[in-house]
Amino acid sequence: MTVSRKKLNLLKAPFYGKMNQIDIGIALFHLWLSGNHQGKVVSYSFDKDAAPNGYEFMAKAKISMN
Repeated sequence: MTVSRKKLNLLKAPFYGKMNQIDIGIALFHLWLSGNHQGKVVSYSFDKDAAPNGYEFMAKAKISMN
């Protein structure tokens, strides 16, 4: 699963850039917590990868059985 965020324009980036990254971090933690609760293993890779046009790559998540 690829996790990405919409690229922000020059006006929004200074105000929302850091908060948007924090929100994604919280979402990734919730994904891990949910997977752990269901007996699954969630692993992350932060190596740059492709993202849809107009979006910025943040992480790649892999969910597997324990």
